[in-house]
Amino acid sequence: MKVGDPVKIQDFCVKTNPWLASLFRDEVGQVGLIVKTFPSHHIVVLFAGKERHMSKTYLEVLNESR
Repeated sequence: MKVGDPVKIQDFCVKTNPWLASLFRDEVGQVGLIVKTFPSHHIVVLFAGKERHMSKTYLEVLNESR
């Protein structure tokens, strides 16, 4: 995953962790854009005009930019 890659929040993460549903209710299934990455597993994603700080494990890359 790198800056510019389109991503979406994986549905299975929200289904298995109900507390995630309350955090990402509006973004589940929506396409977002990676705007910043960190050396750890954290990442910043732009969803519907809002920057969300989250873990890479909850995201699915749709089409990696080359």
